[in-house]
Amino acid sequence: MEWSSLSLLPWALVAVVSLPPAVLDFLYRSVPEHLWYVGGKVVAVISFLIYLKIYPFRLLTMFYLESLAAPAAVGASVAMGLMGAGDLWASLAVSLMLPAPPPGSLMPPSLLVILLAAAMELVSRPLVTAATAAKLGLRARGLSMSVPCDMAHRVRWWFPEGASAVKEVPSESISRACQGGGEVRLQVGMPFVTFILIALPLALVLELTLFRVP
Repeated sequence: MEWSSLSLLPWALVAVVSLPPAVLDFLYRSVPEHLWYVGGKVVAVISFLIYLKIYPFRLLTMFYLESLAAPAAVGASVAMGLMGAGDLWASLAVSLMLPAPPPGSLMPPSLLVILLAAAMELVSRPLVTAATAAKLGLRARGLSMSVPCDMAHRVRWWFPEGASAVKEVPSESISRACQGGGEVRLQVGMPFVTFILIALPLALVLELTLFRVP
């Protein structure tokens, strides 16, 4: 097997490990951390051994350091209440499983994957908000909407408005906010891990085309 082909194996393994969390994130907006902890550690070791055959140890160390930029940015967003802890686990796992670009590429893969996932989330957020409001016969106000409590559990991925909401399971946070009845103002929490899975093949295409050294 050529080293150029071998370097693509970690991408396939990351996709396999990311699939179950992505499905759970899409369906329930909740991902058990052990999925990343177990699968991420196994693939991280395999990736390290593969990349150690391709790159000198000193260069590989630099790639690892560069790849930590992505989880650092996600960690800052989590600290500000903009993202959940599961998103941080996902970005950290990707950075450790996919620390180095394919030979001849320049862009740290984890940074590219997270950037693409974030871009897709930002674009889809207002679209999902508008579409959900129209479906329920409600009026969106920015990136949130007021929903009668008897209708609140009909929406997927939505949390009561507030910084702490993204750290909770949607159904539990809605039930707590609706204890007194009436209406609850909801904001959409997009399945970021699902976007990471979608971003993986896109990032690989960019690594092999746009970001290759002439």
